[in-house]
Amino acid sequence: MILFTRLFNKLPFAGTILVPLLFFACKTHPPAPTVDEVMPAAYQKLTNPFIQDAAAIAAGEKIFMANCVSCHGIHADGNGPAAMALPVKPANFLDQSVLPKHTNAYLFWRISEGKPGTAMPKWKGAMDEKERWQVVSYLRKLESDHQNHK
Repeated sequence: MILFTRLFNKLPFAGTILVPLLFFACKTHPPAPTVDEVMPAAYQKLTNPFIQDAAAIAAGEKIFMANCVSCHGIHADGNGPAAMALPVKPANFLDQSVLPKHTNAYLFWRISEGKPGTAMPKWKGAMDEKERWQVVSYLRKLESDHQNHK
């Protein structure tokens, strides 16, 4: 701050140059691009075999912590350490406009196939089907816990 004060005192026009530079230097995330959100038929009828299964939720939490926190954050709020470097902010699963509007099948699809236009990778192949459903179960537990703490 002292440096800026000295600079402003010596060069009165410095603010005219620095303020716009600082404004444009601040990194913001654009909204996620619009992508084809029509879930493939192969995913539409899938159901979560681990609904409210405590062991599956615990396993899903471990998987999430090992694979997802770098982008989605330890609190699943989209503020992981890698989030600022990404062109599109990761989903904030605590935001009431995210999990409640999606079915389990949709979440499983996005975990499996990723999301075009974002950094969300395809986990199919890296995680087996059981693990992907466990992550969905963990996300649903987060949703329930967040709603109960309001």
